[in-house]
Amino acid sequence: MYGLNRMSQPKQIKFIVPSGFTGRFIIRENIPNGTEIHRVGGKYVFMIPPSGQLDVRGEDPIIGDWHQETIVDSAGRSLPLGDATVLPPHTRALYGGSCDDKGTVDYFVGTQAEWAAYRLGPNPH
Repeated sequence: MYGLNRMSQPKQIKFIVPSGFTGRFIIRENIPNGTEIHRVGGKYVFMIPPSGQLDVRGEDPIIGDWHQETIVDSAGRSLPLGDATVLPPHTRALYGGSCDDKGTVDYFVGTQAEWAAYRLGPNPH
């Protein structure tokens, strides 16, 4: 769980990535022609496109608020949260969740080795 405001129940966040997606994805807030984020079954659902960049209209419900994340691929298969557990070497998981002062949240989907290489790369953000 991430965020700053821990006075209430965490917002429920669900990411849906394309099947087989590996790599960085970012969510940018306050983009006028961006996607409207809706709640489905009590969760804010973020459909991540194959490009890995999702522009959202208005403020991103992730930034600055306590939230709990889940991630599935477009076939409905759950992926674990990589920062919260020790995983077998070839298991793809969700890593990251860093945000900047411009309203961009940065995530990564891949194995622990791919995540480590990404973080050490020339431009991780």
